[in-house]
Amino acid sequence: MSVDGSLVRDAAQEAVAGRLDRVWRRLPDQAAASRAHRTALNTLSDRTEEWAIERMTADPESHQPLPQPILELPTLPRFGRGVYLWGAVGTGKSMLMDMFFDESASAYGQDAEVMEGQDTTCPSWERQLWAGPQVPGALIEGVRRDSVTMTPLECLGGGALPPVPPESGVRAGVVRRVHFHEFMAEVHAHMHAAREGLLASFGRRGVSTSGTGFGATGPPPPNLRSKRAQVDVFERQRDVACLAGRRIAHGTVVLCLDEMQVTDVVDAVVVSRVFGELFRLGVQVVATSNRPMGDLYADGLNRDMFVPFLDLLSGQCREVKVETSTDFRRTGAAATGAGDAGERCRILPGGGEDRDWLRAAVRALADDAVPGGDAPATVVVPLPHGRSMEVEAVGSAAVVSFEQLCDSEHGAGDYRALARRFGAIGLAGARRLKPSEQDAARRFVTLVDELYEARTLVALTCGAHPDELLRAIELGDDGGDAVRSAEELEDVADPAAAFSAEAQQHAAAAQELRFACARAASRLAEMLGPAYAAGASRTRTLERRA
Repeated sequence: MSVDGSLVRDAAQEAVAGRLDRVWRRLPDQAAASRAHRTALNTLSDRTEEWAIERMTADPESHQPLPQPILELPTLPRFGRGVYLWGAVGTGKSMLMDMFFDESASAYGQDAEVMEGQDTTCPSWERQLWAGPQVPGALIEGVRRDSVTMTPLECLGGGALPPVPPESGVRAGVVRRVHFHEFMAEVHAHMHAAREGLLASFGRRGVSTSGTGFGATGPPPPNLRSKRAQVDVFERQRDVACLAGRRIAHGTVVLCLDEMQVTDVVDAVVVSRVFGELFRLGVQVVATSNRPMGDLYADGLNRDMFVPFLDLLSGQCREVKVETSTDFRRTGAAATGAGDAGERCRILPGGGEDRDWLRAAVRALADDAVPGGDAPATVVVPLPHGRSMEVEAVGSAAVVSFEQLCDSEHGAGDYRALARRFGAIGLAGARRLKPSEQDAARRFVTLVDELYEARTLVALTCGAHPDELLRAIELGDDGGDAVRSAEELEDVADPAAAFSAEAQQHAAAAQELRFACARAASRLAEMLGPAYAAGASRTRTLERRA
């Protein structure tokens, strides 16, 4: 595929497309199996409601045995396997996944038969935690409700309901597409809301913090030694990660995840429980990544806790490599005459920002007729968690310094908010980063990822060619003091330089950052090219999000 979105034949991409086509054709059968299983699980939840509430509100030393019907768990059907696509940067992984999403959305996104019965929010006390849809006959007594909709107005015990986190990405019926950054942010938001709701309803005994479902006080019921009963009944009633997974699975049969990567130990621990719930409820995953499945969270801290997720993922998704080394973003940019720095980039070897040029560039990108010419205005952009950022606005575009965005404490949610507010952004004063500036590099990579995901138009002034901005970190070029892998650190002979958990985490993050730098440089080359703004790929993405 070229940078303007037109397709060119590539044998490796065609082979992957054939694999995705088989998943696409199985989607109605997948939806039917998911519907039957979710119905059975929701019925099971009806049976456990009274027992679960009694268990959480009773004396911690009491032993309420599980009713026999709860032990008769539904058998998990044979769901179809999803696909895990991986390969070098620019090889068309996201394009292939987006084509799969578009075709699935077109064929099945609004199919009433496919959409029917994909409710995974259990008709039990969980509903009032989320202020979710209510089912007649399944309302909990003692909870104040809206007299018309019967939506809960409070938690059990009168506590305030936590706000329901908004859904990220794009959805078409039962098919959903989301960047992995956004997905994990949503997971943590759901976990926080579930934790707040459980605490308000049941106190500390209502929340599982160990992942086992049981607190420090009070043993499990005597007949809860059955592993299946423990996993499917009691643990999931209190495990906020499982509750988050169940909420995300609500109404979803196919989940497309772009740029899957795990770099944080908290995500590594959480992701297995979230995906376990997704797969248990019949959600089929199509994911892209720059790393083979076995290299996810490589050398990460406490990786042994992450390995079960790899086993789970390999059982649910077929691993497929895009067997090509061609970076289609770069070849497309070169074919349109943007092989140098791109017409939207001005290199200032001596440093500086040249904001006048940048204002004119982003104004042209945004195609604005701004009253009063190029006069900038200060705009306050709301950020997550009640924060805000002041930026210079030029019509519907913005000019922001590299220092403000990448040398300050900002994350993916902040850059996402900026991309949603402005259709074009000028980045002033980007510099060639040193190996010691890994935090700034990580923010710059995240910024490029979010702007690319939103298909935001970009202009840039920088002190070096865009390809050179991240090169030192990508290559580990630090004059012989490169960050070493975990294996290398373990082999250090000097006892004073013994391997530590902190060094392991740092090494794993550095290795992951090198892959990310290559991806960001490839994306930046495409974004600065002349064909990017009107390209078919960008047009289709904006239409998908409309």
